[in-house]
Amino acid sequence: MILLDTNHLATLKYRGTERYVRLTARLAGVDKETIGVTVITVEEQFRGWIDQQLQIFGPLSSINSTGASATSLFTDVAGPMDSSARLAST
Repeated sequence: MILLDTNHLATLKYRGTERYVRLTARLAGVDKETIGVTVITVEEQFRGWIDQQLQIFGPLSSINSTGASATSLFTDVAGPMDSSARLAST
């Protein structure tokens, strides 16, 4: 199994760089089923996405510094795309 961390995912965003070429060459010879990411990497990517959204749209009233409103954040973001998300949060 090959685990990609946040730095690997960042490298994959910049095609044409030497690091991208080296990483993709290494991954090319590997069974795709053996490549994965850790939950920490997923969380870091999610936090980065949230930071970008906050810069674009400004702070949402349902987000606080403790993360206590994670369910509210989920329904604010996913609710319009998936009505079942609203049911799951009740």
